Amino acid sequence: MIFKPMSNRRAIALIALLTIALLTFAGCKDKEPVLIYVADDPVTQPFIRYAASLPEGEVRDYVILTEEEGTQLAMINLTIYNQSGSRVDLNIDESAAELKLRDGKKARLINPIERALQPLEESDPAYTVEGFLPIWGAVQLDDLHELQGYLVFEIPLNSRISSLQWKEFDKVEISYE
Repeated sequence: MIFKPMSNRRAIALIALLTIALLTFAGCKDKEPVLIYVADDPVTQPFIRYAASLPEGEVRDYVILTEEEGTQLAMINLTIYNQSGSRVDLNIDESAAELKLRDGKKARLINPIERALQPLEESDPAYTVEGFLPIWGAVQLDDLHELQGYLVFEIPLNSRISSLQWKEFDKVEISYE
């Protein structure tokens, strides 16, 4: 059998093909899920008023209030896109995210579902958040799906927000400076 030397072009093509195959198979072994986070700028207000549809089709108004004097609510509309190729399980609770304030303090997420009350009287409609959907609890995020909703924090009045730190599943910091 006689072996002829390969042309440079064929040798490069073969090396490229072997490299792609190696990277593809090696990459599938311990594939890390890919989540993409998009967060709007924080909005602060004294309370949040919103309408929610109940399973029976009834629509009710709810309000989320601060619990401490000298505080306000900060909300961030967050979207998480799952591009991982598999389902991702998230548990969004008090420790899932926090806000870093410019004075060095931190604020943890509040449970907006537990805090939601039916308003006793008409409250200022200026604080109504159209389409408000809080993110809270256990969520299964399928591949190529997204989760969108609001994270809610209670922060001191006149606080300036430095960043959002997401700690559930990934460690991500979104800066507002």
